[in-house]
Amino acid sequence: MKTPHRIAIVVALVAVVATACGGDDGADPTSTVADGGATTTTTAAQSGGGDDTTTTQASTGGGEASDDGSSSATVTIGDTTWTFATTGFPAETCDPNFFGGFFAVLYMADDNGELLLVDGQSSGIGITLPGENWASQGIDDPASVEVTIAETDESWVANPDTNLPGIEAGQSQVDDWSIDGNTASGTATFVEENAAYAAAGGTGDPVQPMTGTFEVTCAG
Repeated sequence: MKTPHRIAIVVALVAVVATACGGDDGADPTSTVADGGATTTTTAAQSGGGDDTTTTQASTGGGEASDDGSSSATVTIGDTTWTFATTGFPAETCDPNFFGGFFAVLYMADDNGELLLVDGQSSGIGITLPGENWASQGIDDPASVEVTIAETDESWVANPDTNLPGIEAGQSQVDDWSIDGNTASGTATFVEENAAYAAAGGTGDPVQPMTGTFEVTCAG
């Protein structure tokens, strides 16, 4: 059965109540990827819609923990990179040993390091990477990366259980990943949620999956 943390991702990436505001809405969500070292540990990736697995070397990228000990993440989809960090919002979490896997929910911060709100909406990333023993513990969540960007009203999903209309096997999934201590990184194939619904309703073009990379580092 599905675990409660799947619900946590959904709740964490929706609109934040007005009492949580207090940041500057004008920060630009795009930024340059920070330099980061390549990880050496490789993990078998779960492909959507089938039983095949692949093993690949982890990608390099940003996501280094900052000097103040906060957690951070980057995701690049196409030619756009977004960064997320610890903002102090209660729904945030970054656990590199979540039942033997990796689980993180982080938000986009403003220039003061506080939660960035755009018209009352937050931007965030949710990452779930299964552990080797999840199946034996009754956890059947697939690897997934889900990104919500408030400023541009985008919701990017890499999750074979997405159930978005018109999405075929392999079009929304984490392709490979690596966990090395407090850092996880990998590649994924994303679809944009709004585009999927528009295409299914006949008001948009067919969905074009986009390849992306991600990296997250939990505070030590």
